[in-house]
Amino acid sequence: MIAPFHIDPAQPATVQRLWRVQEEAEPEAVKGKAQSLVDLIALVRHALHPDAQVVPLAEEIDQRYRDWLAEQDARGVAFSYEQREWLDMIRDHIATSLAIEREDFDDAPFAQKGGLGKVYALFGATLDPLLLELNERLAA
Repeated sequence: MIAPFHIDPAQPATVQRLWRVQEEAEPEAVKGKAQSLVDLIALVRHALHPDAQVVPLAEEIDQRYRDWLAEQDARGVAFSYEQREWLDMIRDHIATSLAIEREDFDDAPFAQKGGLGKVYALFGATLDPLLLELNERLAA
């Protein structure tokens, strides 16, 4: 027999079920729908800090990413269209994995776009500091 709140990472519906339970208990606190296992973080944050909204992590990361891009723009840092595509993929990866490392560029979707060699060609020596900064700012 499976416990009523058993979470199976291979079955996103188990996270969604727990999310719905929280939504029924506190509809004013829950925003959006759970998409992945990492969304449990929002539920834990809310349990620790009841005033915190329960928002899917991807939405929080997307807002942090938009804020980071605005800061870059204000500092005069401009990204090419292709660099922005890669930055968007990096954001999406962080939203599901909570971090990105060089090794992740060997996997989809990065590998289909040229992998580590391509991202290094686009960002050069700034790649490692950029990954560190995005990990710190987006997954905070």
